[in-house]
Amino acid sequence: MGTSFANIHVLSRDRKAVEAALKRKGFFGSLFHSYYTGEFDGWISVLGSSFNWETIGEEAAQLSGRVPDLVGAIGYFDDDVLLWTFYRNGEQIQRFTTGDIEQYEIEKEDFDFPALIELLHLPVTAEELEAIFDDESDLMSIVEQMEKLLKIPLWAKYDWVEDDEELRKGFQAVR
Repeated sequence: MGTSFANIHVLSRDRKAVEAALKRKGFFGSLFHSYYTGEFDGWISVLGSSFNWETIGEEAAQLSGRVPDLVGAIGYFDDDVLLWTFYRNGEQIQRFTTGDIEQYEIEKEDFDFPALIELLHLPVTAEELEAIFDDESDLMSIVEQMEKLLKIPLWAKYDWVEDDEELRKGFQAVR
């Protein structure tokens, strides 16, 4: 069995606004689940105790309806499936799906790379970005390369914060 995780990233420097939105009643069981948030190069990263690869998009869409910023959700399952979606105002605006997705009845979707570069303010060409996503047999490499490019912890999960000293340095619990 491979690695699995899910997390959310908000293109914002307003950590307090993101945390307030997470605490607001009705946010996917916010009364019953806890979160870690971290600030990374203009992004607020969110790791939730209830996040999973299948429902992370729904949670990110809901959060995007509560903050004025771009919200990204990444779901990674068993080194077989990678789902990455961006939302604004509760609506999906970009989505990438790859891996062994047919067995989960997920349709293949590709990013619009020029639009994604503009959306995320990336310092690469469309060809360079597309090359990162080309090797769909190595999902780990896609995540690791994008993690370096965006300078945010994509390879992260709520449960890992307590056990990983380096990861723990960047996050604090939301109470």
